[in-house]
Amino acid sequence: DFPIPMGLIPLSEIPEDDDIGCIRFEEIPNYTLPFPVHGLYILSQHEPVEEEI
Repeated sequence: DFPIPMGLIPLSEIPEDDDIGCIRFEEIPNYTLPFPVHGLYILSQHEPVEEEI
């Protein structure tokens, strides 16, 4: 039994736009893991971060 439900599309097939995208950690300077790691973000799922200046 694979722990991922059948029918999910792979991260690589999700279209990226202003709201949804993929973080490719291996492209970050000083990335040290011996394998690539990708993550999905959906900005509309979170409140904007407000920083005081």
